[in-house]
Amino acid sequence: MRRAYLIYAGLFVGIILSTGDCSAESKVAIGLTGNVKRDGFLWGAASGETAEKTALGICRGTTKLEADKRPEKQTSVVHKSCKIVATFNDQCFVVVIDGDQHTPATAVGWAVEADSATARRKAAAKCEATADKGHGVPCKVNGTYCDGSAK
Repeated sequence: MRRAYLIYAGLFVGIILSTGDCSAESKVAIGLTGNVKRDGFLWGAASGETAEKTALGICRGTTKLEADKRPEKQTSVVHKSCKIVATFNDQCFVVVIDGDQHTPATAVGWAVEADSATARRKAAAKCEATADKGHGVPCKVNGTYCDGSAK
């Protein structure tokens, strides 16, 4: 069974691709320059035998899914900054941002924990700690991916 998720949030793109082997490790790639407000933030996650290659390809824009509307060639500094930041099994990855389709984000947070509720709390705390005060858009979940038996 193959699962794929595509998440768009303003300048932020996250795609999760699961190739179906629940016992294999999952990997998360993050593209982040250090200036979310100026450059945006990208992420990709995948599981299975090709998790690293797929997660990096999704983040860099070189691996596309049918629902992906991005241009074929991605060359921005944030695309080039993509790297694997987490490898996990039976855990949940959550990414939280403070932007939406109308307001560019100023902050992002992510976490990998034993369950999605804990990962959500830790990711939100990271986002809130770096958000511009008075930005007007609260930090909220942009994507969640749980591997194996984690919930």
